[in-house]
Amino acid sequence: LTIVPNALYIGDLVINLRSARVWNPSPNWAKLYAERARLLSQTPVIRAVLQHHAPANSWAQLVVNLNKNPTANFDDYALQAAQQHWHNLSRAIVALNQFEAMENAKQLVGLGSGLTPSGDDWLVGVSLAAQLELPSPDAAALLLQAIGSAAANTTLLSSNWLRAATAGRCSEHWHRFFAACLQPDADEVFQAALRIVNQGHSSGADALAGYLSIIEY
Repeated sequence: LTIVPNALYIGDLVINLRSARVWNPSPNWAKLYAERARLLSQTPVIRAVLQHHAPANSWAQLVVNLNKNPTANFDDYALQAAQQHWHNLSRAIVALNQFEAMENAKQLVGLGSGLTPSGDDWLVGVSLAAQLELPSPDAAALLLQAIGSAAANTTLLSSNWLRAATAGRCSEHWHRFFAACLQPDADEVFQAALRIVNQGHSSGADALAGYLSIIEY
């Protein structure tokens, strides 16, 4: 890999960056916080998207009834472990128990299958919801600290996604989702949430389910 002004060289591949635009991956969290009540009011739409469009083996099962039968035994095991560790982590952050929060975040990171494990995707959504200081300012701070610390225990790609989320940075689909949530059109929210769900096999659904778990807390 060679980096020069306006270009990347990867072997024989040249990526021209002359027309690339600088993009801020952080939404306007101050504005979103000010409109937090409107964001929270979108939970029924998010639930509907997950219930009808999340894959059978996704971690959306932890927050909605999918009425589908997962087929992979490993996923069954991962879901059971996820349910227990997420329950423990949720209790720990409310009690502001740093040790328990750190231990259970470590158990969730890297859990599940996929290029980015399901546990990591779930915690990406959790981290984005925590930017809104949910379920409380102190609990959110502890949650982000625990996830950020645990991020080292997964793959390099997934670790970077997690660290970005704990810093309040996210993909364009999430930016569009947050913007839609501030509008009165429920269909726009539905379509924006659906675009997130359609990312990867279950990555988007897992992340959106993690987000829902916090805003419904």
